[in-house]
Amino acid sequence: MRLQATPKSQGPREPATVRIDWLCILQHLLRRLAALALIVLAGGILCATLVRFSPGFGIDERELDSRLNSASIAAIRDSHSANRSLLKFYAQYIHNMLRGQFGTSDTFQRPISDLLRERSTVSLRSLALAVPGAWILVLTGAILITAVRNPGLDVFSSVLVGALMATPAAMVALWAASTGRGTGIALVLILVPTLYRYTRNILERNFRKMHVMAARARGISTPSLLAWHVLPTATPQLIGLVAISISMAFGALIPVEFICDSPGIGQLALQAALGRDLPLLVTLTMLVTVVTFLANTAADAVNDVMAPISA
Repeated sequence: MRLQATPKSQGPREPATVRIDWLCILQHLLRRLAALALIVLAGGILCATLVRFSPGFGIDERELDSRLNSASIAAIRDSHSANRSLLKFYAQYIHNMLRGQFGTSDTFQRPISDLLRERSTVSLRSLALAVPGAWILVLTGAILITAVRNPGLDVFSSVLVGALMATPAAMVALWAASTGRGTGIALVLILVPTLYRYTRNILERNFRKMHVMAARARGISTPSLLAWHVLPTATPQLIGLVAISISMAFGALIPVEFICDSPGIGQLALQAALGRDLPLLVTLTMLVTVVTFLANTAADAVNDVMAPISA
């Protein structure tokens, strides 16, 4: 016969204390910074390669001027000779960037840092209006359609959103320019259809989950279901969609600002592409890469903070 030891009586447990592992946080931050540096460098190299080997690189429209002699044309071509060697250009560009300099634009003959400083204010003003405004319309419409549960209203909203999605961004920008609505309104109309479609699908998918259907069977009202069961589970996906919407807004800036004649980053990017301005295009590519990475990182951080709360 085996004797079993009786467990000792345990006293009252002490309340658990939450300890912050600062070393883990520092390692995570360093990994993020290293990933950002690698992504930015890779994006710059890919952009420089595409521009360097694109058709017509190194050809200046000033060479078509019949009033210029051969010496003037040779001088114009020599001004682009520094960018013909891709490795030499990128090594020099990285060296200048580490010193806080981005070089001089070939198209505007001005320091790139000055161009970004002047143009970024206009673009940030448009984005500050467009992104929150689009999300207010999207969340209001998606929550209303999900709560009403009216098939006719759902079909009408789908047709309207489909018509807006089929409208080219250039046509929306042309309408905004002709009516004086501004770039912010044009960006809102471009962002709303895509964001609404994904937001509506996310809410509908969460509304059909088993625990929500069980709550509906117990007689809980639709507004309560949305507030306490649907929106909390859909929040991480919506936060990730917010980060994507920032990248979408940056992409829509190019046709909107160019057609609306708004002196922002989008217009600057298109003018640099038309002029095959290698230093300016590489800088703008790195800028968009940094903004996209930071938006995704912020979305991940918010989801990590909200995970223990929603659990």
